[in-house]
Amino acid sequence: MVFKHIPVLLNEVTEYLNPQPGKIYIDCTLGGAGHTEALLQKSQTQISKSKIYGFDLDKEALQAAKDKVSRFDNIEYIQD
Repeated sequence: MVFKHIPVLLNEVTEYLNPQPGKIYIDCTLGGAGHTEALLQKSQTQISKSKIYGFDLDKEALQAAKDKVSRFDNIEYIQD
């Protein structure tokens, strides 16, 4: 199954959050990891490492998120 998700207001969210050094971010609806991927990409160029906790109830969505952002090691996935 292919997980398809289009993040809403992606640019607005990443601009508003403006990743900073050593900060912790929580994505309570990880889904396809669109917002999380954007935050990770932005923080990789601006800071050494921030930490993201990604939550989702859907096991398939969580796996899709893991596949999408597997190149990053500063995210923890939580099925809840």
